[in-house]
Amino acid sequence: SGDQPSRTTLPFTTGSDWILEYHLDCQSIGNQGQLIVTTEHAGSDAADSAGPSLDITSFKTWGTRSVAGDPGTHVLSVDSECYWRIGIYK
Repeated sequence: SGDQPSRTTLPFTTGSDWILEYHLDCQSIGNQGQLIVTTEHAGSDAADSAGPSLDITSFKTWGTRSVAGDPGTHVLSVDSECYWRIGIYK
Protein backbone atom coordinates (compact mmCIF):
# COMPACT_ATOMS: atom_id res chain seq x y z
CA SER A 1 0.00 0.00 0.00
CA GLY A 2 1.09 3.56 -0.24
CA ASP A 3 0.61 7.12 -1.29
CA GLN A 4 3.82 7.35 -3.28
CA PRO A 5 3.43 8.35 -6.93
CA SER A 6 5.20 5.26 -8.28
CA ARG A 7 6.24 2.03 -6.65
CA THR A 8 7.18 -1.56 -7.49
CA THR A 9 6.08 -4.29 -5.08
CA LEU A 10 8.29 -6.98 -3.64
CA PRO A 11 8.28 -10.20 -5.71
CA PHE A 12 5.52 -12.68 -4.93
CA THR A 13 4.97 -16.22 -6.20
CA THR A 14 1.60 -17.61 -7.22
CA GLY A 15 0.12 -20.78 -8.53
CA SER A 16 -1.76 -20.83 -11.80
CA ASP A 17 -4.85 -19.00 -10.48
CA TRP A 18 -4.75 -15.96 -8.20
CA ILE A 19 -6.68 -12.80 -7.34
CA LEU A 20 -5.54 -9.18 -7.21
CA GLU A 21 -7.58 -6.99 -4.85
CA TYR A 22 -7.26 -3.21 -5.11
CA HIS A 23 -8.40 -0.20 -3.10
CA LEU A 24 -8.13 3.44 -4.20
CA ASP A 25 -8.95 6.41 -1.94
CA CYS A 26 -8.42 9.97 -3.23
CA GLN A 27 -10.12 11.84 -0.37
CA SER A 28 -6.79 13.40 0.62
CA ILE A 29 -6.49 15.21 -2.73
CA GLY A 30 -10.19 16.15 -2.83
CA ASN A 31 -10.63 15.00 -6.41
CA GLN A 32 -10.66 11.90 -8.57
CA GLY A 33 -7.35 10.20 -9.08
CA GLN A 34 -5.90 7.41 -11.12
CA LEU A 35 -4.59 3.96 -10.21
CA ILE A 36 -2.41 2.24 -12.80
CA VAL A 37 -1.15 -1.27 -12.09
CA THR A 38 1.00 -3.37 -14.42
CA THR A 39 2.10 -6.95 -13.76
CA GLU A 40 5.69 -7.84 -14.64
CA HIS A 41 7.81 -10.98 -14.42
CA ALA A 42 10.13 -10.70 -11.40
CA GLY A 43 13.73 -10.06 -12.38
CA SER A 44 12.90 -8.47 -15.73
CA ASP A 45 11.17 -5.40 -17.09
CA ALA A 46 9.01 -7.58 -19.33
CA ALA A 47 5.28 -7.12 -18.94
CA ASP A 48 3.33 -10.20 -17.93
CA SER A 49 0.59 -10.28 -20.56
CA ALA A 50 -1.37 -12.97 -18.68
CA GLY A 51 -1.31 -10.95 -15.44
CA PRO A 52 -3.83 -8.24 -14.53
CA SER A 53 -3.43 -4.61 -15.43
CA LEU A 54 -5.55 -1.75 -14.14
CA ASP A 55 -6.18 1.80 -15.31
CA ILE A 56 -8.89 3.21 -13.04
CA THR A 57 -9.99 6.80 -12.44
CA SER A 58 -12.19 7.32 -9.38
CA PHE A 59 -12.62 9.23 -6.12
CA LYS A 60 -12.87 6.04 -4.06
CA THR A 61 -13.24 2.44 -5.25
CA TRP A 62 -12.17 -1.15 -4.71
CA GLY A 63 -12.48 -4.42 -6.55
CA THR A 64 -10.80 -7.63 -7.63
CA ARG A 65 -9.31 -9.10 -10.78
CA SER A 66 -9.11 -12.87 -11.17
CA VAL A 67 -6.12 -14.36 -12.96
CA ALA A 68 -6.09 -17.83 -14.53
CA GLY A 69 -3.14 -19.67 -16.03
CA ASP A 70 -0.35 -17.35 -14.84
CA PRO A 71 1.90 -19.15 -12.34
CA GLY A 72 5.31 -17.84 -11.35
CA THR A 73 7.05 -14.99 -9.57
CA HIS A 74 5.68 -11.53 -10.30
CA VAL A 75 6.01 -7.90 -9.27
CA LEU A 76 3.46 -5.12 -9.66
CA SER A 77 4.30 -1.65 -10.87
CA VAL A 78 1.85 0.78 -9.22
CA ASP A 79 1.33 4.44 -10.06
CA SER A 80 -1.17 6.70 -8.27
CA GLU A 81 -1.34 10.15 -6.72
CA CYS A 82 -3.80 8.80 -4.11
CA TYR A 83 -3.73 6.33 -1.24
CA TRP A 84 -3.88 2.77 -2.58
CA ARG A 85 -3.71 -0.78 -1.28
CA ILE A 86 -3.10 -4.00 -3.21
CA GLY A 87 -3.61 -7.56 -1.97
CA ILE A 88 -2.72 -10.83 -3.66
CA TYR A 89 -4.68 -13.98 -2.84
CA LYS A 90 -3.40 -17.34 -4.02
